[in-house]
Parts: sequence; C-alpha cells; structure tokens
Amino acid sequence: MWSRTLSSVYTALNVRAWPYALVGLLTATGHFSALSPHCLGIGPENQQAAEEQFIDGLIARRLFPLAVLACEDRLAVRTMRPLERVNTVVDLSRTYAAWAIQSPPKKKLQYWDQANAALENWLGKNSQDVLQLIISRQVAHVALMRGKFSRQISVGTVDPEPTRKESLQYLRQCKDVAEKTLQKINKALIASQDQELSASELLRLQSAVEKDLSQAWIEQALCFDPGSPDRIHSLQQAEKLILPLAAKRDPIDWESRVAQLICLRLSEGKNNEQLFQEKIDAFLAENPPVDVQGQIHVELARQLATKNRYVEAIGELNQPINYSPEMEAKVDFCELQIMLQAARNTKATDTANWNQRAENQLELIETLHDPYWLQRARALFGRLITIDQSQHGYSLLARAAEGLYQAGQLIEAATVYEDAANKADAEGDYTKAFELYRAAAMISYEKKHYRQASQKFYRLADTYPKAPGAAAAHLMAAFNLARSLEGTSVGEFTAYKTLLEEHLSRWPQQASSNQARLWLGRVLAADEKWSAANQTLFKVDPKSASYPDAMAVAGKCCVKECRTLKRNNDSQLSQRATALSEKLKIAATILINANSPLAPAMVADTVILQMQYTSSPYQSALDLIQRGLKSITKNDSGNRWRLEALQVEALVGLSRYREALDTVRTFNGSKEFIIQLILSLDNLENRPAKTVDRTRLQSIAKIQMACFKKIENVSVLASRKQLAIIQAKTLERLGKTSDALTNLRKLSSEYSEDGLIQMRYADLLIQQPESGNLREALRKYREVARKTRPQTERWFAAKYGEARARLRLGDAKKAAQMIQTTQVLYPDLGGTPWRRRFEELLATCIQQGDLPDQ
Repeated sequence: MWSRTLSSVYTALNVRAWPYALVGLLTATGHFSALSPHCLGIGPENQQAAEEQFIDGLIARRLFPLAVLACEDRLAVRTMRPLERVNTVVDLSRTYAAWAIQSPPKKKLQYWDQANAALENWLGKNSQDVLQLIISRQVAHVALMRGKFSRQISVGTVDPEPTRKESLQYLRQCKDVAEKTLQKINKALIASQDQELSASELLRLQSAVEKDLSQAWIEQALCFDPGSPDRIHSLQQAEKLILPLAAKRDPIDWESRVAQLICLRLSEGKNNEQLFQEKIDAFLAENPPVDVQGQIHVELARQLATKNRYVEAIGELNQPINYSPEMEAKVDFCELQIMLQAARNTKATDTANWNQRAENQLELIETLHDPYWLQRARALFGRLITIDQSQHGYSLLARAAEGLYQAGQLIEAATVYEDAANKADAEGDYTKAFELYRAAAMISYEKKHYRQASQKFYRLADTYPKAPGAAAAHLMAAFNLARSLEGTSVGEFTAYKTLLEEHLSRWPQQASSNQARLWLGRVLAADEKWSAANQTLFKVDPKSASYPDAMAVAGKCCVKECRTLKRNNDSQLSQRATALSEKLKIAATILINANSPLAPAMVADTVILQMQYTSSPYQSALDLIQRGLKSITKNDSGNRWRLEALQVEALVGLSRYREALDTVRTFNGSKEFIIQLILSLDNLENRPAKTVDRTRLQSIAKIQMACFKKIENVSVLASRKQLAIIQAKTLERLGKTSDALTNLRKLSSEYSEDGLIQMRYADLLIQQPESGNLREALRKYREVARKTRPQTERWFAAKYGEARARLRLGDAKKAAQMIQTTQVLYPDLGGTPWRRRFEELLATCIQQGDLPDQ
C-alpha cells in the first residue's frame, strides 16, 4: 500500500507541478527568529516560506521516503548553485534525522547514520568552502537531536545510565562542533564582503548555532541529578548564551525566552523560583503565540509538580487553547509525566486513581500522536509502573510490560510480563497468565536466546495443556530448540525429534500437527530414513499450509528410497515405486490445481519415480509433464528446463523420437539438465527390453548427439569420464567410427586402470577390419584379463574377446586352444550365456582352422 501511494504521489508531481514545485526548492528552509525544531539552512528570505512548507509538510506527514526522493532529485541537477546544493544537503540530513526519531528502536541507527553520511559526503568534497559553516551547523544539530532523543528515552529505561552516557556523548559532540563553528563564523564576519554568505546571513547562522549550543547545555544538565555541580555548571553555561538571545525584541525571540524559563526551573532555589514566576507572568501578559503559551504552561505545570501540587499542575495544562498538533502532543505527554509522578508519591492521595488516569492518558497518546511520542510515553509508563509492582494488579503490569516492549526494552519487558503472569496465575486467571507467559517467551525468541525460549514455551504448554494455544506453544518450543541446534550435526537433533514425536502424540488432530509432521519428515530425511520420512509426510493434511513443503520433501525422499531399494536389489522395488508414484501423482495434481509454485518440482519428482522404477510409465508421465509445464510461472525457468528434459526422456520411452529430437534442438536449459538427460537416455537403454525399442538405438543416438552439441566441450566437466564413454558409443552408432576410436583411445590412455574403458575400446577395435586395430584389440583384451580377478564377468569377457581377436587375425588354432584351456580350468565358463558363446566361437575356430573336433 505504501509503495503504491508513494508512486502515485511521485507520478502526480512529475506530470506538470513537479518542475514548478522544485523551483528553488529547499534553498533556505526555516526562520532564525526562533529556534526551529529542525535544522535550517541559509538562503534568500523570499524563498524560505514555500520551500520550508514543502519539505516540512512531508516530514510532518512522515512521508520520509518522498522527502528523501525530493532532495536526491534536486541534488542530481548539476547546474544547481552551491548555496542551493548546501541547503538541499541540509534538508536531506534533517529528513533522515526526523525519520530516525519516528522509527522503531531497531531501525533508528540506520537513519542516524544516513543523516550524518549526507553531511560527511559534502564535507569530504568541499572542506575549504565557506559554505561548510552551514553543514557544520547541521552536524552539530544532528548530534544535538540524537543526544536529546537518547536523554528523553533514558527517562523510560529501567537502567537509565547507559542511555544517559550515550546522550552525553552526542551532546558533547554537538558542543565541540558548535563552538568550532562559532569561531569560524566570527572569522568569516570580518571578511564577509569577500564571502559567498553575506553579513546578515552569517549573523542568522551565528544565532542558530548559539541556540543549538545553549540547548546542548540544557540537555546535558538534564542528564545530571538535581542540585549536582554538573547540572549547575551546565545551566550556567546555557544561561550565558540564552540571556542575550532572550533579550532581543525585534523580533521577539520567544524560544530563547522559554529556554530561559527552563534554566530557571532547573536551577531551583527561592530566588530562581521567584524570578521564574515573574518571567512567566510577564511573558503571558505579552500575549505570545499560541504554542509559546503552551510551552510556558508546560514549564509552570512541571514546576507545580515538583511541589507535589499535581491537581493544579494538570489544571495548568488543560487550557482552552487550540495548540498545534506538536504542542498538543507535548502537553499530553507532560500530563502523563505528572500523573505517573503522582502515582509514585506515597504521600499523594488516591494513588490507584492516578494510575488509572495515567493508563487512560497513555491510550490517548497512542490514539492521537505520532510514533516519537508513543515510544516516549510507553517507555515512561512501563518504567514508572514497574518500579514498585506490589501495589499494581497484573493488568496494569501487563500494560507496563507492553510499554517497555514497544520502547525496545525487551529484557525488562520479559521480566515484567512474567511478574504479571505470576500474579494472574495466583488469581486464577489462567487465560491471561498463559498469554503473558507466552509474551515473555516470545521476547526470548526475539532476542535469539533460542534454548531459553524453547524451555519457556515447553513449560508453558506443559503447565497449561488445555489452553487453546498450548499446541502452538509446544510447537514453538520445538522450533526454538531446532534454532539452538543450527550448525550442529544431525545426530544432535535427537531431542528435537523426540519433541516433535511428543507433539504428534499429544495433539495429533491440531492444525499444528501438520507443521510438526513436516519438520519431523525433514529430520528423518536428513537421517536418510526415507521410508519413515515418507510415512510421516504423507499424513500432512492437503488443506494445510504445510502441505506443499511437505510434498516437496516427500518427492525427494520417494526417489531416494527407490534408489536405495534398487542398489540393494530389493524384489519389492517395482511394487513400492508404483505405490509411491501414485501418492506423488495425487500430490502433484493437488498442487497444480492450487496453483502452487512447488507444483512443477513435484511433477518432476513424480515422473522421475515413474520412468525409472515402474513398468510402462511413459504415457502417464508425459501427460503429467505437460500439465506441469502449463503450471510453471514465467520466472521459474529452472523447473521449466527440468520438465522439458524429462519430456524428452518420456518421448523416447514412447518411441516418439522425432518429437524428442525437436524438443532437444529448441532446449535452452543449462548444461546440468543436458548432462542429466544424456545419462538418463543411456540408462534407458539398459532397462528391460519391454521399455525400450532396442532395434532403434540409432534414433536415440541422434538425440544424444544433439545434446552433446549443446554441451560442446565434454572434457571440462566433472562427469567427463562417463560422458566421454557415452559420446564414443553414440559416435559409433551413428557410423562415426573413426571419431569414436579417437575418443576411446584418449580415454584408454587417460584411464589405463579402468577395465571397463579398456574393454569398450577393445570391443570397438575388434569390429574394425584393419590388422593393426585387431592386434591392438588383442593386446587390450590380454591386458584386461591379466589385471582382472579370474572368473568374474569382465574376466570371461576379456578371454572371449582375446579368442575372438586371434580368430580374426587368422590364428584359429591358438584361439581354439585358449578356449579349450579356459574350459578345462573353469568348466562352467561363467554361466550359461558365456558358455554358449564360448562353445559357438570354438566351433567356428575348429571349422575355419580345419582342426579336429574335440
């Protein structure tokens, strides 16, 4: 929704109004008669109002991406004047700073860094430019904003010291930069006629920097305890800067006057109190602007609250005045502060009522004001309510815990959630207790304390087994346990597996059981227990969200289970493969009908199982492949290529060679799919005769050769040995015997110890008419026989080849003698098939050599 809104706004601005809206955009934002809450640039007076309204309007509506876009578009204009560019950089920085203040705790650092990066980038390129004074002022202002915000948040932290130290770090940075900038401004004023900034502009900039510096001293004072030397010193330094500014009457510097009131209130003492009241009366008598009146009433209310005059303080804030939204937020927050202060005061009457009023006030702030005020209000509420928990019920503690959580104080929030849960349990509100314990456990998960979170969730499910969320809590226990085991070996997951089995035992019908079955199936698969994994995964409800992922795992497990059965020569392979493929086919159909993105992968696993391990699989597989291809999304090219490769295999299995060849020629998939297709087609030849037309191996060879052309260079591939053997066989079948011999000769030399390659080379050599090839074949057969264990399949094949080579070379007598010797030594001659072949060859030798019959 946000991206669409941003796009529409940006488009609308670009139609016609955008160029005009950006005429002189942001060249000087803000006035210097009062200290603006934003950081301001310097520029011509007549441009300030419209430009400030534009960028500040975006910030006020929290349209930070659009404000950044406006600044970046402006900075992209190369013809921009230097002063305009500087002020646009300032606007970009203050946009990021405002974004940081309004962001959740986890995202603040990113925007603070970007606020500084925009300035550092400019300074890195323009270190000697006089306009760096404007950038330096913004550097100080960003540090001031960051320090002020940290100090404000520290008020709502259980342990404020770390945040206050962070605040002081940035406030001191602000002071250092501001003081150096003032020194440079004083030097520039002496030579202002020769500078790009006029004397009046430099004076306005000087005033702005002085206000930042005075504000930094005030914020630093607030970091120290009342009456401490550090606070007194900080306030004295602030007053030195504020008094000259507050005395100005043309125009009246109301913001400095309010800062003077703050100093007087914080300084304490009778004289300061009296002067504070005199200044308030005098300022209000001058009928200042509405928001200034609001700031004065806020300071007076805070002064009254320090005297425990809480009712008067609240009354002082409830003035019949229409403040701006920002001032309204400040007034409402001040009311919350006073109510919580009253609730903590043991001498105050009706403490419970003050607590209730504070909770109502917090809800009002949450309803009316922006995230900056929400975060401050929730943090303050959470901290002050939980300082003394004994007087609060679990409902108020729960609200306080929520406040701490929203303010980013997760560990403190978890503690208060558990305290509230204990009270709820003691009072018999088990539903609320369950909810609060679960919130505490979720914080452990958020903090990535997975083992701790697992223990909390397990205890929660075990303590409240009848709660509606008990099963979900137990599942979260398993999830967090798994996260805590990441990076360990599969064997370490025994406890996780046990927890999942327990879940299925206790809540077999709950929706969570489907997720548990998916996770358990993955564990079993990782442990290579394929059958057990399949049994678990196929129990997942097809209507559950876990079903697609469960079937994706099941598909892989089914293929691996059948592969294992085949390796073990299991007689149940065909029957088991048929049963599994039927289940996968049902799953694939469900996923296709549901338009699941996992459907194509499911189809691929199904047809692999069908084509490799079942009888007469190809027509059914081809139909499913075509459905799978139709379900593929535009960007899922990987599954498209995978299914197209499987489609070729199915077409070959159906003897539709022309269609298969056409599909290969138009195939644009990666080499990995082509290689797998070549290997699959080679395996297809070795299957039972019922599934392959062995009389048309030449057609298959044409398809394989089309695949090899797409690979180009086989020698650089990891599976080059196997592919080179297949390539040689393919060349032979296509009549390219010379090329086949060249390939096998190279392989024979490279893999001299590989008996299979030597046999293939010898078998091809013996088919050639040249005597040189026949002698080489004889040598290879003898070499294989010498290096192979006797009585093995390959040894008999080598002996048979040796006899055949001698016969082809015209030495029928030696061929016959070799067969007869082998027959004497091993009467069985390797079994019926080999014995028949040896006997037939011996008869030929006797006939051709005119030898006596034995």
